[in-house]
Amino acid sequence: MATVMVLDDNRLIGKMFTDMLEPYGYEVLAIERPSEALELLRNLTPAVIIVDYVLPEMDGIEFVKKVRSLRRKEVAEIPIVGLSGADHIDDIKKRFAEAGISLFLYKPVKPEALLNAVDFFCVAP
Repeated sequence: MATVMVLDDNRLIGKMFTDMLEPYGYEVLAIERPSEALELLRNLTPAVIIVDYVLPEMDGIEFVKKVRSLRRKEVAEIPIVGLSGADHIDDIKKRFAEAGISLFLYKPVKPEALLNAVDFFCVAP
C-alpha cells in the first residue's frame, strides 16, 4: 500500500483527499502543519506528497524547497503535487515549478485528476 502525504491547513481538504484515495488502496497521512510534515519525513518516505500553497509557518513553495534540500535522497526525490486556488495562480504555479514540484493541480481539485496524478506517481519508475 502506497502512502500519500497531504499537507493542507484545511482539515476538511485532508479528509476529502483521504476519502478520495483510501478506497483505491492508498494510505493517506493528512497533515496541517509543514513542521510536522518535515519531522515525519525524517523517518518516512511517502510515495507522493500533495501540498497546498497556503499553509501556516511557511507557504507550500518554501516547504517544497525544504523537501528538495533534505539529505535523505529518497525523500528529496519524492514526487510533489502542488495545489492552489489563489488569485495570482500563474505566479504561484511558476514559483512552485521553480521550487521543484512534479505536477500542479488547480483547486478545487477534481477527484479523477487527483487519483490520476497519484496513480501515475505511484507506478512510475
